[in-house]
Amino acid sequence: MSDDNKFSLGDILWEYADYTPPKAGKAKRPAAPPLAPKGATGQPGITSPQPQQPAQPAQAPAAQPAQGQRPATQPKPQAAPPQPPQAPQQPKPGPAQKPTPPQTPKPDPSKQAAPQQQKPAPVQQPQPKGASVGTADPSGPQPAGQQPPQQPKPERPASQPTPSAEPLPANQGPAGQAQPKGKPVGAADPSGPQPAGQPQTQAQPAQGPQQPGAPQPKAEPVGAADPSGPQPAGQPQTQAQPAQPQTGVPQDNGPDLIAFTPDPNAKKPGPAQAAGQPGQTAQQPLKGFGPKAQAGQLGKAFEGFHPFKDRKAKAETAPPPDAPPAQLSLEYGVGLKPLKNKTIGAAVLAVVLLVLAFLDTGILSFLTDLVPEDILLYASLGGFVVCCALAWDVLKDGLVQLTNFTPGSSTLALFAAAFTLADGVTMVLTPLRESAVPFFAPCALVLLFQLIGQYCERASKFQACRTASSVARPYVVTQDPDVLAGKTGFRKWLGLPKGFGSQIRTTSQADERFQKLTPVLMTACVCLALLTTVAHHQPKLVLWSLSALFTASATLGASLTLSFPLQILGSKLATLGVALAGWPGIAAAKGCRAALLTDNDLYPPGTVTLANSKPLSNLPMDRVVAYTASAIRASGSGLSYLFDKLLRSEGAKYLPIEKILLQDNGLIAQTQGQQILVGNSDFMSKQGIALPTGIKYKNTVFCAVDRELIGMFGVRYALHTTIVPSLQSLLGHRIAPVLVTRDFNINPKRMRFSDRLNKDSLTYPDLQRRVTLSGPNQAHGQTIVAVLCREGMAPFTLALIAAKRVRRAAGLSSFFVRLSACVGVILTATLSSAGALGAMSAWHMALFLLLWFVPVLLLSLWTEQY
Repeated sequence: MSDDNKFSLGDILWEYADYTPPKAGKAKRPAAPPLAPKGATGQPGITSPQPQQPAQPAQAPAAQPAQGQRPATQPKPQAAPPQPPQAPQQPKPGPAQKPTPPQTPKPDPSKQAAPQQQKPAPVQQPQPKGASVGTADPSGPQPAGQQPPQQPKPERPASQPTPSAEPLPANQGPAGQAQPKGKPVGAADPSGPQPAGQPQTQAQPAQGPQQPGAPQPKAEPVGAADPSGPQPAGQPQTQAQPAQPQTGVPQDNGPDLIAFTPDPNAKKPGPAQAAGQPGQTAQQPLKGFGPKAQAGQLGKAFEGFHPFKDRKAKAETAPPPDAPPAQLSLEYGVGLKPLKNKTIGAAVLAVVLLVLAFLDTGILSFLTDLVPEDILLYASLGGFVVCCALAWDVLKDGLVQLTNFTPGSSTLALFAAAFTLADGVTMVLTPLRESAVPFFAPCALVLLFQLIGQYCERASKFQACRTASSVARPYVVTQDPDVLAGKTGFRKWLGLPKGFGSQIRTTSQADERFQKLTPVLMTACVCLALLTTVAHHQPKLVLWSLSALFTASATLGASLTLSFPLQILGSKLATLGVALAGWPGIAAAKGCRAALLTDNDLYPPGTVTLANSKPLSNLPMDRVVAYTASAIRASGSGLSYLFDKLLRSEGAKYLPIEKILLQDNGLIAQTQGQQILVGNSDFMSKQGIALPTGIKYKNTVFCAVDRELIGMFGVRYALHTTIVPSLQSLLGHRIAPVLVTRDFNINPKRMRFSDRLNKDSLTYPDLQRRVTLSGPNQAHGQTIVAVLCREGMAPFTLALIAAKRVRRAAGLSSFFVRLSACVGVILTATLSSAGALGAMSAWHMALFLLLWFVPVLLLSLWTEQY
């Protein structure tokens, strides 16, 4: 075996990444010492594994190196070794000369220090082939009663100076000396000869004999820290056991709640995970090799070369300040009724202007002669001025947007009204163009729909804030992370709606998109108006062209993309106590495919009633109710409301529950040294408790104390008529219902669903996952989707479906609004360049705007059809 482990010093040196081969002509590698004869004992060399003997208390004098030994001046590499001085280089013998053993320099008698008492070295475990110094023994702990062999610490010759106290890096050896990556089995001991009089014995391997070609344990760098820490002398080293996954569900308040069902997804850490545990040192890759190192060297050549300038990221806009819903309801309620009256007045004037524009077309010739052209023009101008006065809020809003450099749809309506009014005044004062009614009717429609948008937005926000403030502690619906298989899910929980006011005030995404398009539309309107009139030698038509272009760009549905669907659903949402939390909450519901349903969602308080109750022991009824109600209350079951009423009616008190264990058909609780069993008939049968005969056991709750049956309670579950339609609506909108119930009588098999609902479509996790998801200590999403003020599943389902439908309607309506604005500008510019006053009349422009509003109207009405 000793002849098989032959490798030179150069093979060892190449194991290190920081080794640099010496240049030719400077330093030569010293000659390798000759090997000991095969089978020789007592001499260092490459032999079979030698045992390590404990250090002797008496210090032996240093022996001179014999023929074929490694010089004693070369120390043995240890973990974090001190830095000795560089050994002198020996000349390499020629091919005709024989290698001579290296000579140890003679010590100076005047500088030689007195011998010191040598302390015994700490206990070292025998290292297998490839193991490095300072690493844990991979063979595991030694058997009981067997002490590991010890190795004496080699003495430092008096000629060697005291090494420096400063340690070196773990992967770097002393200067001029290479460190081996690991000590192979049978390698020569570099510490020199053993003390005189101490024979060397052969060590027995800890494991079975290794077969040739078997995989060897991977070596670790020298100086790697032992993860188990320093071990006392005489005790074997043990390996750290991996931590087992916990299956209990801790609760902050109440007793210790434990789900009995084991987690099937729990996996024990494998060897790859154990290698990455704390306290173990991973092997570092070689430095200076591989594609990453070559890419880094290539990147240095182009350092400082930037062909493109880095664009700074735009700072995110701070959200609006938060406010309580009650305060916001007062703010939005002020001026809501006057705004409604203004909208009605503007609508009446817009209808009158449409009739006058229709008379100007000449389609009905017998009506054209009834109204002269001059009266028609003056009447239209007067009606339009009154309409602008009623829409003063829109014009003021557009001016504020323009001064804040955030132009929107109100800014386009402001320019359209200004150029239309200027065109009408110039027609009355000076005949610059043909006698045709300006765009009073279409511009009045633009102002009317802007007023409708403002009213719908304020009314929907007022209704939502009033609904959210109707209850002191409502249910909050959020999209929570990591519900099932790492996916998000909707959950409702009792809490304060913090951030609801900030979300209500946030601008919708549809309005932001149109605000980004508004500067482009304004530039295009001005440029195209000048290009189609002045460039075509028609300067008299500039005001007419500007009025037409700005009116076409300010479409009717620009302010109704989100507010109109919310206003249509407002009455239906307020009836069931649902308040959507603005556009951020509606957008946060995107991509969620699961909804968690608890006991109170399927059976709200009042739908579970007590049919009968009967004591089955000598205990009084109040004591039986106290045992049962205390255990059910600690489990968090949906039966808590029923048994709480029963407990108050009996005049009993709750008992302190110390521990509780949940199972599929019942629960086990411990209180004051007594064991309480509460469950259905299947649970009692599994526990070996005999049940009385002649009793119907369906949905019956039994209670036993110390395995003695003490009472029973007949429970009647009445499924509400809205449960099945709500589940069907969720499945129809691709939202999977997930039952996270804790009541042992509620499961898909025991619930009485109609034939229209497939029970397999419901997700029913195991007990441990249900307890975890229905617990109070869950991480919730930061964005509120909705606020619920009523119990039951119908409000929860309505909030999820309404948010999903409003988001889709707003997105599609925004697309049609921007498309209609772009198409209107292009088509109007084309007709304006041709000077087609007859083809582009006020009546035709009004029809164009109304037809492009039809998709927005249909999408908004679609949100209510479910």
